[in-house]
Parts: sequence; C-alpha cells; structure tokens
Amino acid sequence: MSGSPIRLAVEALKLFLHSLPIGSKFNVVSYGSYYTKLFEQSMPYNDETFEKAIQSVSEFDADMGGTEIFEPI
Repeated sequence: MSGSPIRLAVEALKLFLHSLPIGSKFNVVSYGSYYTKLFEQSMPYNDETFEKAIQSVSEFDADMGGTEIFEPI
C-alpha cells in the first residue's frame, strides 16, 4: 500500500481523529510485520494528544512489511 492508498488512509484517519469527542480515550496503532502504539496506553482526547496524533499519522508510510493484524488486536 504505497503511494495514493496510504495517503487516502492517512487522510481518513485524520478525519476520524477530528471527529472524536473531547475526553474520549484513544490510541493509534500502526501495524505491518510488527506494530507500534503512539501512546503506551490509551490517552484522553484533548488538544495536546490530538496534535501529537495528527503529527504522528502525517508521517505514516507503507513501510512496515506485511499486514499482520492479529498481534496488535
């Protein structure tokens, strides 16, 4: 998923992040052959965590190998 599809996924995720209600708890998990979490645990949605999430997902690229979703779930 390189090029346009990953850009579309990033834009969809940004739109989703914008739609979360203040005070909700959230986290962002990116995955491929391995996975990473933005925060160690889910965090309250506020201006600070929103900005961190937007900055992080803006740098996403299709560079994590395969699509192994079992482990992050």
